[in-house]
Amino acid sequence: MPRRGEPPVIAPTGSIPLVFGGAQYGGLVVAGLFATIPTLTWAGMLMVWFNPDLSNRPGLLDDLGVAVATTAGLALVLLGPSVVPCLILRARQPDGARVTWDEAGVSEWDGLWQRALVPWVGARAAGFAWQIHTKGTSFPQEALQLRALESDNVITLWTTEPESAPVIRRRLCSEGAAELRAAVEAHGIALTGDFNPALAAEAGRFRPVWALRLGRWGYIAAVVGPLIAGPSPQGGLVVGVIGATLLGIRALPVLAELRALLARNLTGSKGDDGARRAAERQKLRAVIAEAALRVAFPVLTLVTTWISAFVLPF
Repeated sequence: MPRRGEPPVIAPTGSIPLVFGGAQYGGLVVAGLFATIPTLTWAGMLMVWFNPDLSNRPGLLDDLGVAVATTAGLALVLLGPSVVPCLILRARQPDGARVTWDEAGVSEWDGLWQRALVPWVGARAAGFAWQIHTKGTSFPQEALQLRALESDNVITLWTTEPESAPVIRRRLCSEGAAELRAAVEAHGIALTGDFNPALAAEAGRFRPVWALRLGRWGYIAAVVGPLIAGPSPQGGLVVGVIGATLLGIRALPVLAELRALLARNLTGSKGDDGARRAAERQKLRAVIAEAALRVAFPVLTLVTTWISAFVLPF
């Protein structure tokens, strides 16, 4: 693979790996930071509920076993909201992904499953270039998109996610974009089409900006509700219900994706090959895990608010 800035080697056949981009992981880490404080709140409320005499037990911290367990619990609470989503993201495509091309056309592979095929004949191509500026240095980036003439197949890849791209939970980043572009141009296909990053989004998944913003306010309400429910039960319950509702709205995108995946798995056609079914099952397990986490947030908000209002002595 040539270094960035060097002319790519044009080969009749080729293969470039696709990976998750730094922006995908970064977005999950930032979201995890928002979830850390409510997670601490939920864990604290539940710990006090299960151990109501926690503050009255002399010499509690002198017990080495309890100290180790407490440290491990805190580490899990602090790191879990950022680390677990990244692990779930990787679990969507554990067998990797790649783009290959040969005399027939260009293929995107999800593990052993040929996800999409765009034949050279009639293929339409679009390119998009931009730069990232960091500390006075510019880093050129590019994206490439191929569409088939006689089907809905679309192959999209980029060196890093453009700002206009939707949130995508799939391997699409590659340092070999220039190699594929050279192969496309060698087949006489001009990059004259309109680049549309939305075509790379997963079927069934949506995430409007308003849902993301409401979800962030939900994290705040998930902390405030349980904290004020003790001295002010009515106010705490109102805030807790609002927080749970907002976090429920934040869970809608992954629930919609889960519904679409389940529908495809339950109504799969007889022509579906084993590789596709295997890739879909792997993705389904990851989506179920993500959906479970998203659904747990509003449930924990309601439970800890109720505990603070009616169970814990204040």
